[in-house]
Amino acid sequence: MFSLERLGIKYNLNNINYLLEHLGNPQKNFKSIHIAGTNGKGSVSSYLNSILIESGYKTALYTSPHILDFRERISVNGNLITKNFIITFTENIKSVIKKINPSFFEVTTAMAFEYFSVKKADVAVIETGLGGRLDSTNVLNPLVSVITAIGIDHTSFLGNSIEKITFEKAGIIKKKSFCVTGKLPKISYKIIEEKCEKLKTHYINSDKEKLFEKFVTDVKISPDYQKINLNTVMSVITVLNFYYRFNIKKSDIKSGIKNVSVNSHFHGRFEKIHSNPIVITDVSHNPQALSNLKSNLKNYKHNKLIVIFGLMADKDINKCAKEIEKLNSEKIILTKAEIKRSLGSDELKEYFKNKKKLILSENLSEALKIAKSIITKKDLLLVTGSFYVVSDFLLANKKLKLFN
Repeated sequence: MFSLERLGIKYNLNNINYLLEHLGNPQKNFKSIHIAGTNGKGSVSSYLNSILIESGYKTALYTSPHILDFRERISVNGNLITKNFIITFTENIKSVIKKINPSFFEVTTAMAFEYFSVKKADVAVIETGLGGRLDSTNVLNPLVSVITAIGIDHTSFLGNSIEKITFEKAGIIKKKSFCVTGKLPKISYKIIEEKCEKLKTHYINSDKEKLFEKFVTDVKISPDYQKINLNTVMSVITVLNFYYRFNIKKSDIKSGIKNVSVNSHFHGRFEKIHSNPIVITDVSHNPQALSNLKSNLKNYKHNKLIVIFGLMADKDINKCAKEIEKLNSEKIILTKAEIKRSLGSDELKEYFKNKKKLILSENLSEALKIAKSIITKKDLLLVTGSFYVVSDFLLANKKLKLFN
């Protein structure tokens, strides 16, 4: 499976359609909610999954990438896909893989859909991998299409403007269905409204509705930006209840929010993993997401701030570096995740103005050792920049046992 990663991203639907046809089109055997977005899709997916589980529905979840274990990507009712299913599935489609050379994500998507079909899921919460229009997941006919947020990201595939990226994300919207959006740029609302009108699809702007803030006032949410995601979640639940006759109660919503980490393997979303010193991992990997960090850090009392930061080469590096510098940290340890797309720390340093704060490291194990040598119990260590940085950090920490 992992050897297929060298084939890179294939941004079209040819291979996934071939794979699914070979499997008997398992994606037609379950209801789905399809979620795209530059930021927030992981949070919205996890909350919806958890709430649906609490409501008694057999709920499948497909997310990417994983943090520690490949199986995190595919689960039913909070239980990860079995190793036996992965092995058997891969063995059974080896001949097809050799014939069409699909990407890692294409095979993983086909695997997820087959697993959800075999498990007889009532409903599946499906995240797009990249964009939407030509993403491998865009073979679904979902109950609701959700676009959580739109910002500049993956420009080589999605375009370098908000308009172009909105067009790609809006590709998941289906005819005579429902579309829910989160907080978007003004131009994005216009593009999506026009598309929904053309497709005769009901459009709901959750940022206008603000249903979570109106009706669920007795659940404490931190960090604050999750309230935006929960407004989106509440609009989706309203559609499910009133148009599709789901039975999701307020008590299910409360329980689902509280149990999200249990039901959804909700790692790396401003997650505190250690106290004294405080260690927080966060998978923010674009300017829009990184801009939330400063206000979120205010929730934790600390003396000095130490940051471990690494980034993929296809990001808006200049703006991301500016957001990291706004944190006013004592030191910034630049590093490189173990993936080809990762930017080297020596290249990354050129985007920072205050070079005196920077410490360069070759990998997350080295960055971890450096952080441990300069941090005190009353300080805070923030590890951010991408899923891969957080994943490598957690794996290194598990091995070195420096923050346990």
